[in-house]
Amino acid sequence: MIEKFADVPAKDVNGFRAPFLLTGGDNGFRMLQRHLTFDSSLVHQRYPDEPPFFPYTLDYGFERACIVGPCPQDSYPGLWEVPLNVFFKDRDVDGELMRMPCPMVDGCVPHPTSANETFDYLRSNFEAFYKVNRAPLPVFVHEAWLRNPAREEGYLRFVDWMLEKEDVFLVTVSEVLEFMRNPKPIGAYKQRHCKKSVPE
Repeated sequence: MIEKFADVPAKDVNGFRAPFLLTGGDNGFRMLQRHLTFDSSLVHQRYPDEPPFFPYTLDYGFERACIVGPCPQDSYPGLWEVPLNVFFKDRDVDGELMRMPCPMVDGCVPHPTSANETFDYLRSNFEAFYKVNRAPLPVFVHEAWLRNPAREEGYLRFVDWMLEKEDVFLVTVSEVLEFMRNPKPIGAYKQRHCKKSVPE
């Protein structure tokens, strides 16, 4: 289906996100382990003052709290988990400002309504990764969230702001895992270049 509608060759698909984050537990993970390199469906709950999680293999199973079940119970040697580290958004709850967690960028409600609010929301979550342990920040978002012109503008400003940093790279999940397997000092890291052609 991806090959037909998105022009992505099947051989290039090496990861999976379960629809609605419903992995199917061990049945789903047994299938993944046979055909793919990584999963990115498991929500990793944390408090605002806790560091985000790095990708890891399921060699010893999934040892976190299961937020969206069923979660895998068995071990899956060699299968990587790219964690859905929760994002945080300030929200007024009965007159008290609380940092509310959400599994994806567009999961935090109410959604930002201006470019500035979008930029600030993304920047504050980026800084929680960048200033703490520099775990990869996956910006998982549904395309519909970016159809709002103000959010799109704020998102693009955020990308430009990140790219001003000499030690920040926009990469694919496969590149993250390649780096996790074979880390390099920043001076030795060679970023791949994006293909700019758009399929017809």
